[in-house]
Amino acid sequence: MDKVVLKRLAALSSLVACGSFSLPAAAEPIAYSIGLEERYTDNAKQVSSGEESDLESRVNFGINYNSDPGRCNGSIAAKLGYGRWLDDTYDPETYIDSDLLGDCQLANNLYWDVSNRTRDVVQDSRGGNNPDNTSRKNIFSTGPRYMMRLSPQDTLTLDARFESTNYDEPDETDSDRYVGTAAWNHLLSSTFSGGLSFQLDQSEMDTGQEIDRQTANVNFNKRWVSTVVSGSVGASKIESSFAGFSSDNNGMVWSLFLERELNSSSSITLSGSHQLTDQTSDYDIVFAGLVFNVQETEAIELTVVRAAYRNNLSNGDTFELGVSYDVTDYLSSGYQEDSYGIDASYNRKLTSRLRGHASGSFNSNSYSDDDTDDQTVTTSLGLQYDMSRSLSSRLTVGREERISDVTSREYVEHWIVLGVNYRFQ
Repeated sequence: MDKVVLKRLAALSSLVACGSFSLPAAAEPIAYSIGLEERYTDNAKQVSSGEESDLESRVNFGINYNSDPGRCNGSIAAKLGYGRWLDDTYDPETYIDSDLLGDCQLANNLYWDVSNRTRDVVQDSRGGNNPDNTSRKNIFSTGPRYMMRLSPQDTLTLDARFESTNYDEPDETDSDRYVGTAAWNHLLSSTFSGGLSFQLDQSEMDTGQEIDRQTANVNFNKRWVSTVVSGSVGASKIESSFAGFSSDNNGMVWSLFLERELNSSSSITLSGSHQLTDQTSDYDIVFAGLVFNVQETEAIELTVVRAAYRNNLSNGDTFELGVSYDVTDYLSSGYQEDSYGIDASYNRKLTSRLRGHASGSFNSNSYSDDDTDDQTVTTSLGLQYDMSRSLSSRLTVGREERISDVTSREYVEHWIVLGVNYRFQ
């Protein structure tokens, strides 16, 4: 199907979904915000030598909305930005981080789902997070979903979905994906359920490459008073074909999610996944911090683990700690990328209107193709002053340093951000 037609269909379906948001009569009001910020950096291109300083002026706009439950449901969460650089280190940039979700009940047990998710993603983890090394990734998905209750304890769900992944850089691979899923779920008790699922996934790249995947899983979900755990385990086969050549791989796959409330103020979460997939999938959107090398597209074996701890202290302070671990095997080219990281943040209430925050992170990346390692350390300190319930200002200073086996990948950057934000009530 022609790419222009697909994009028009994506835009139209998204508008239909947005239109459905306003159907419920008692829906909560839309939350808007607008902000201005100035960001000064002494190394705008994040390079090892010949550093150039610059000042970026940015306008930000935010919107959040959730419709009340009804025949049609929808939600919007979006942050949009536009920035200009004083010394023209980069061209004017737009920034988008958005999720548009919607569904409508067409008939008894029959639903139509639509979603559109957009992120600015890093193209290659060997480079820094700057406009030269980022691309916009948009994933549009739509299709019918049929739910059939076989008995009071058994439910069958049939799902068909078309998914289009597009990057804004012309040298990056776009794809059309067709996904069919059949899932059976059995309620063993009021707090425990399990079942089976089968999925067929066919991806067609704009380069002519095709990647097909078949997956069978055993699924489970268990709830306690303070704990929720769910996941799946199964087998998957992925086949890649291009220009008359084909290759296939198979193996065990799994996913896991656990959330536990330790007490009234603290909780932990653990999530992970091991899958056979490709770079045009949504895993780098689902798992924050995961970076695909998007210059080439091929079948990959992916392992992702995330753990987090959060504590809301009695004095109004908050402490958060996160750990990540990723392994990406590029099956055709044969190289592997490993990464692990830890991050922490502390937010403290200084006065009734003034808050302070501190954060830090450490990330390590290893690359098997050139047998090199990178380590990145980031720290920041900041203040936020609430001038009113709607208007706030903030000042943040930070430092980022990368140490690498390859000298050209090393850099040190210091930055300052001064911003103001207004929330419409």
